[in-house]
Amino acid sequence: FWPTRGRRLGSQRGCSGIPRRAARGSPPWGRAEGSRMPPRRQQAASKVVPVVTVGVQPQAAKPPPDGKPSVVFDHGLFGRWLRMLLVAFYTDEEAVVADVLYRRAALLRDTAIARFLGLPDRQVRQALERRLVPDGLAERLTEGVAPHTHTFYRICPAAIAVVAQRLQTLEDRLGAVTEDEYYCPKCRRTYDSLQAVSLTKHHRAKDGGSGAFAFLCEDCSEELMVAAETAKVQHDRLQRFRTQCRDLLLLTREIKDMPIPHFKREVQERRKEPQAPAATSGAAAAAAAAATSAEHADAWPPQGPPPLAAAAPGAAAARPSPTAGGAAPPSGRAQRLACPHHSGS
Repeated sequence: FWPTRGRRLGSQRGCSGIPRRAARGSPPWGRAEGSRMPPRRQQAASKVVPVVTVGVQPQAAKPPPDGKPSVVFDHGLFGRWLRMLLVAFYTDEEAVVADVLYRRAALLRDTAIARFLGLPDRQVRQALERRLVPDGLAERLTEGVAPHTHTFYRICPAAIAVVAQRLQTLEDRLGAVTEDEYYCPKCRRTYDSLQAVSLTKHHRAKDGGSGAFAFLCEDCSEELMVAAETAKVQHDRLQRFRTQCRDLLLLTREIKDMPIPHFKREVQERRKEPQAPAATSGAAAAAAAAATSAEHADAWPPQGPPPLAAAAPGAAAARPSPTAGGAAPPSGRAQRLACPHHSGS
């Protein structure tokens, strides 16, 4: 309904009931023409509500944009790769310490590792700091403020990537073709090709030399020999490396994209263990008390009182126990009933 005041404003409205301002193309509040809804409500109403269909199976997750499936951490495959690496390049102590970090899969203190292996703390710390930590296979974390600091170790999350890069660098170095080298057969000093060229000032070789412009050693003036076997030895070394580390190289290329989780501390549940002996001792005490009460119940018949303690010297004789002489003596009422003179009373 429109009040009287509203009727007076009716002259400002068009024939369709829409304000002239809206009819001219400039709607109030920036809304669409002929709409009485504020802009925020219009935006909420324009949103598309998803329709849920009952009974439809969920679709499989879409693969990543690059087309490669997501890789998850495989504990067994990583352990196989780690053992192959430790056997090939590390000592026994380093292999044992790294294997403990892998099996526990947690952030461990060096003292805990030493206690688990039965080795001195210093020996375990040296095995970790000598090569495992610098090579990127283990990671060191320090907590606390000096002098109250605690050092923890775990498998480095970037261990696979670091080892893969080191293996690739080693393979490239073995396969690189080096320049010609020269050596002195007398003093065994070696020269590269640039240094040998600078020795051409010795323009004439000794008798029996290879030519007039041979290279002579600076120390002993002996004619330098070309190290022709270097390339062959280097090639053989590269082939030997690829043959011995074939399985490790293939497995490294297979798991190079595998993510390693950031291992946390182990959950301490050993605090409840000391309570177990206390509960056991309490149960044993209760069982012993029950057994003692049962023995007393067997030794004390209901018709007689419990045995009295031994009397002191000079005291009156204690009343005999019912169990000492067999049956208990008859009471006074039983004697009167058994007497023939009192039978009639």
